[in-house]
Amino acid sequence: SGLQEIIKSTELWPEKWILIIHTRYCAEGMERIGELKKIAPPEKVFFSLSPVSTKEYLELIHGGDIGIGFYVPGYPSPYTLTNLRKIGLSSGKIAYYLKSGLPVIINEGTNLAKLISEEKCGIVVKRAEEIGEAIKTISSNYEEFSKKACETFEKAFQKVLKKLEEIN
Repeated sequence: SGLQEIIKSTELWPEKWILIIHTRYCAEGMERIGELKKIAPPEKVFFSLSPVSTKEYLELIHGGDIGIGFYVPGYPSPYTLTNLRKIGLSSGKIAYYLKSGLPVIINEGTNLAKLISEEKCGIVVKRAEEIGEAIKTISSNYEEFSKKACETFEKAFQKVLKKLEEIN
């Protein structure tokens, strides 16, 4: 959701920053991927189109510097209905980013954006065109954003555990 806008925004990113798009399913040859590759600057956007094991996925995440999560209700997809405003697509990528100490860039309009803003573990933007500036902001104080990402994950995880204990 919002991937086309994110790809277009890479032209405005700081020089040495790149976008890696990893899919959780085998996406090679998919029409949508072909469309995205046509608009993607090859020096700024790289595609990882085969699923990997959980261990390899964690290594991919740990190799990153910033996680991006855009949730845009309204795209022609059954996966972008009301729940998108509450929990994104529930892929867990934001949790993986935070657990790994990656600051997050997310668009406004979701509860996840509220969390990121309140905890100061990333930047909330209105439009994808603002991602480049968000990268600069995070880069200028990376250690603090990264520390806050880890702390945010721990606090959120403790809340989940508490809720699970209440169920028993």
